[in-house]
Amino acid sequence: MAAKDIKNLIATIIIVIIGVHLLVYVSKGYIPQYSSLPGAEIFSSLEAMSSLITIVLVIIILFLLPFYFSKKSGEKKIR
Repeated sequence: MAAKDIKNLIATIIIVIIGVHLLVYVSKGYIPQYSSLPGAEIFSSLEAMSSLITIVLVIIILFLLPFYFSKKSGEKKIR
């Protein structure tokens, strides 16, 4: 896997994180906060799941960064 591929993967993960947070933010407006509907309870669990997804994706990015820098320095040495 080249440095460019790892960079593209990191960018894609960042876009997914932004998308998850945007989706939760927009859906907050459609589900009333103080409601007896089952949707209010479901939304709180979705909000917690989005936080969990964000944490996992950030950890994946943190593991990919050393590989990216290693590949990038290796490509510079070859030139």
